[in-house]
Amino acid sequence: MSRSSSDKQRHSLKMAVARVIDLIGAGNLAETVTRVNATMLSRYIAPHEDDRHAGIDVVLDLELAAGDPAVTRTLAALQGYDLVKAEQHGTGQNLDLDDLQRLHREASEAVSAIMAGIADQTITPAAKKRILNELADLRQAIAAIEAKVEAA
Repeated sequence: MSRSSSDKQRHSLKMAVARVIDLIGAGNLAETVTRVNATMLSRYIAPHEDDRHAGIDVVLDLELAAGDPAVTRTLAALQGYDLVKAEQHGTGQNLDLDDLQRLHREASEAVSAIMAGIADQTITPAAKKRILNELADLRQAIAAIEAKVEAA
């Protein structure tokens, strides 16, 4: 069977699911918001479980609980799209503390990923992926603020 998606793309999805689970606070907490248990969630993020991926309803539950559409954003990026929150796009909303908190959180996560990635003087493929994901999240936070400032 020939698949349109690559191994690397499917691995990116697994990493995004792992990120959302981490935001919730690990598999045992994440299982309380989905229809699947921690064992199955673990399989969804395991690199060696090539054919195990979270169902779209599970992804929705996880993203809503985490407050971060990391998997949806990854899906969009893998198809060449940027995910933009509807209320931030062209509404002219005022800049608020939520924007600043998101900017601070995303910047902190990016710095942490970079620090962890260079700790041993070599950036591994996994560290590279995490750094790039965190930088993408930071860019999105900045873009949301820029859009609000431009609309003001």
